[in-house]
Amino acid sequence: MPIFEYACNQCEQRFEKLLRKADQPVDCPQCQSPDLRKLFSTFASPAPGSESAADFCPPGGCGACPNPGMCMN
Repeated sequence: MPIFEYACNQCEQRFEKLLRKADQPVDCPQCQSPDLRKLFSTFASPAPGSESAADFCPPGGCGACPNPGMCMN
């Protein structure tokens, strides 16, 4: 299931929503308005020629991984 990012046109709340279908109706969790705009999401991908995910991890780990050692640092 993809995660979509939205911004509410009424209250400017930004949020993410996990959806089964891209056309599923979504309301703002703060003001319940359906007047939303989809945002472009950023994501990480391996660089051409990269050998491992460790190339993207900061020294000492990222601190955000759910399992220690996922950053391989």
